[in-house]
Amino acid sequence: MNVRIVNELGKKIEFLVSFIAEKNKIEDISGKKGETLLLYSEGKAKRHFYAGIGNKKQVTGEIVKRAVSMAVDKAKSLNVREITVEVPELDLSKRDLVRAIVAAVGLSSYSFDKYITDKARKKKTISKLTIYSKKTEKGFIGDVKKELILGKNIELVR
Repeated sequence: MNVRIVNELGKKIEFLVSFIAEKNKIEDISGKKGETLLLYSEGKAKRHFYAGIGNKKQVTGEIVKRAVSMAVDKAKSLNVREITVEVPELDLSKRDLVRAIVAAVGLSSYSFDKYITDKARKKKTISKLTIYSKKTEKGFIGDVKKELILGKNIELVR
């Protein structure tokens, strides 16, 4: 999987993932944990996936992982191969959030299809992840590399 970290969104985004906390609710999503909403638009993002993360003060890395995992599952069902995840503004450190996002995408996009010869039956995986953060911190790249290595090792033992 190819991973990039950017501080500006590109011109054309296939699948953008954003997080909504309970107090930041928008019309069709209240921000409760596990709640999702997919919108189509003609703007920068062709598809915008919103994931509810619950109370902003109680969000953990695991909650972010589960929300990203739901987004990856939806993207795979739509045969999307590239996703952009917006790092939310939370009390957690940006580095912890980036690690959670990379781990979730890596683990959720895995499928054991080594012995499947029919190309139509092979599941599509996410090949490109873009992480959008308004502010970047030193160590993001190292954290991403560590999570990718950890993800590969987990795939080997599955």
